[in-house]
Amino acid sequence: MFDFEAIVNKNHVYTNNSFNVLIKTINCSNRDFSYEGSSTIVGATIYLKNKQGNIIRPNDIPVTNDYQKNIIKANSTIERVWTFDKIEEPGRYDLYISFYGYVKIVYDFIFIEKN
Repeated sequence: MFDFEAIVNKNHVYTNNSFNVLIKTINCSNRDFSYEGSSTIVGATIYLKNKQGNIIRPNDIPVTNDYQKNIIKANSTIERVWTFDKIEEPGRYDLYISFYGYVKIVYDFIFIEKN
């Protein structure tokens, strides 16, 4: 029912640089998807994981208690930009994208190089 697309302006950054990742959550079914959730985070959530298993999460976005009914229209796309602050541990990171049980892993998504 869902597919994801991840776009980063550079797939090679230095440890002292922050960077943004645009995530597209695509409802590729022919029906609307209705759910109750926070009004501040709509669409997929993400994290990075290196080969040693360390997980890096993007900057926190406050999740509010004002849950509301959200609808993702059939064949529509939701976009959200996630920001990662300076990652101190160099190496290759896989990107994990998830939304309501649907998961996509983008292997070797970004390379962090020591500056």
